[in-house]
Amino acid sequence: MRTETKAQSNPDVAGAVVPGSLTTRSSSAESGVLWTLWLTYGAFYFCRTNLSAAVPGMKSPINAGGLGLSSDEVGWILASLKIAYGLGQLLNWQLSERISASLNFSD
Repeated sequence: MRTETKAQSNPDVAGAVVPGSLTTRSSSAESGVLWTLWLTYGAFYFCRTNLSAAVPGMKSPINAGGLGLSSDEVGWILASLKIAYGLGQLLNWQLSERISASLNFSD
């Protein structure tokens, strides 16, 4: 993550940095990527439990308004979503370990 850091020097000590004077600013592209990932993850988290209610509609025939999928196809869809969720958990855990909490939750 590319950040822009500004430091104010202490006039009493040459080359010293005043504590608390460092500010970090993300570019708009980084903020856009962060918001996109956050919203996508949030939408998936919200929908992961509600997907089981859609399974009967996924299995019903097309002429009845369903998708006409077989049990195997529905199983592959559900399994791939759970795998993607688990991989997302691992990725987000690694990112949260490397990035400080103040940067993770700041705007």
